[in-house]
Amino acid sequence: MCNKCWDNAGSPLNWTPDIARALALTKELYAIHSVGGPLHAVLDDWNIDHETIVPYYDCFTDAELDALYHQGEPIAELDPLAPAVVEGLGRNTRQICDELAALLNTMPVPDRYAMLAYHDRIVDEPKCPAGP
Repeated sequence: MCNKCWDNAGSPLNWTPDIARALALTKELYAIHSVGGPLHAVLDDWNIDHETIVPYYDCFTDAELDALYHQGEPIAELDPLAPAVVEGLGRNTRQICDELAALLNTMPVPDRYAMLAYHDRIVDEPKCPAGP
């Protein structure tokens, strides 16, 4: 969490369809990886002011990425109704990270800060859905 980062960015509270989608993808990723997996440096350390956000796969195969632990249990051993399984929507880590990184790369930096402020619960998500 980086309250100071958000403050230094002007405490943006933007809410757009892209922010809503990025937040949904972030929640999907965290259902599998409690510390952001290959996007840890972006999502947990707030390294979002770079020109290009790239997931750090470190030569892991898809199977190795998806075999990582979720709250101390291998994903393959989780109950089929566990949030990591249900919220994961059957997509793998690389698919989620690639889509999220591509989306973040299209967003203005203030929108990235706003999305992370919602994700880290520095502020509450707006109650109304994002506009068109």
